[in-house]
This record gives sequence, C-alpha cells and structure tokens, in this order.
Amino acid sequence: MQYSFLRQTNSNDSLLLFFNGWGMASLGSADIFDRGWGLLASELIGPVYNSPDILEFFDYTQSDCGLDMSALCQRYKTLWLLSWSFGVAVAAAFWPDDLPVSRAIAVNGTLLPVSEQYGISPAVFEATLSNWSSSGQESFNRRICRGREQLSRFADNQPQRPVASQKRELEALQHSFEQWGHIAQRDLYHMALCGGQDRIFMSERQVAFWQNTQAELLIRNCAHWPL
Repeated sequence: MQYSFLRQTNSNDSLLLFFNGWGMASLGSADIFDRGWGLLASELIGPVYNSPDILEFFDYTQSDCGLDMSALCQRYKTLWLLSWSFGVAVAAAFWPDDLPVSRAIAVNGTLLPVSEQYGISPAVFEATLSNWSSSGQESFNRRICRGREQLSRFADNQPQRPVASQKRELEALQHSFEQWGHIAQRDLYHMALCGGQDRIFMSERQVAFWQNTQAELLIRNCAHWPL
C-alpha cells in the first residue's frame, strides 16, 4: 500500500484520509482532490469541512505501508474517512480499532467486495483478473464512467497506472480479500453512498449489504466513479 500527503500543514486540526480504488495512481495534488473528491466530501460531511490536510492511500499491492496511522492521527482533533470501491474494504481492514473517526463515508463499495450477494461476482472478478490487458483497462474505465464527458473528466483527474502493475495489485487484493472475512462485521462507516448507475458494484448489492449496518444509505444516480 502506498500513501501520499496531498496537503500537509502545521496549522490544520483536521485530517481526511482518502482510500482510492483499485488500479488508481496518486491524484498528485490537493488541487485535483479539491476539484473532485473534495467537493463530494464537503457535501457529505457538511459545513465543518474546511480544507483539511489530506492523506491518500492507493496501490494496495503490498499489504502494509509502514505508516503508524494511530501516531499520525493523534496530531489531529478531527478525522474524516472517505473511501471508494475496493478502498472501502481496504480502509476497514487497516483502520485501527482505537482510532475514533468523526465521519466515515463509503462510496460504491462494500465490506464483502467479492460476493454474489454483496459485491462483485467471483466469476466476474476472476475473468477481470485473467483477461486484464490494455483493452481491458480501456473497457473498465468506460464502465466506471457514464458517457464520454465523464470519461474525459476521469482521464483528466486520475493518472493512469501501467496494466501490469494493476494486475499485480488485483492479484494481491484477491489474496487479501480471502483473509479479510472478519471486516464485514466492522461498524466503521457512518454513511454509504450507492450509485444507481454503478456497473461495477451493482446498486442492489450495495444496498443489500449496507441496509444491515449502522450506515446511513444515500442512493444517488451516478456511475461507479461518482464525480
């Protein structure tokens, strides 16, 4: 797992931890985050959201990033968590039990990410892994977006990863998911945003999972990439 501070100051008392989805590279800057994911975070967290420090996690090929998250987060009065797609499960697996979070938001993902009932069908996951290629990457990017305009915005806001690197990460996640059955019981998230036009994590499967948790369900007419 890699991480990057998109914004780190000595004056902020709040930190947003963003767990990106599979296959993504670092957004690279706070400006890019603020124009996309930051707008969504601001809307869902509310008026208290005000340009926090931002710590982004991505590329989950390695199971650990060597970061003492508890020690880092103790510097802040307020912690927010925003995670997307497979990042929803990764965040739940690595979030320390003794670390309080003011608002934790899951976007288009579940804590059973490979599941016939609550996530991506195992057969679909296996086919994606087995057939991953440049054409597969292009097809996947089209599926996570809705139409050419959104696909163009996605390309402008998310640097691309090499195909071979993405495949190694997906193989690592497959192994991790097999070990993480316990995270499905974690009551970490306060809200789950489910995309009604999601063609990766089907909306009905997301709803089926989150309706049995403490999370507030927000169903929105958006694609898997919700921006």
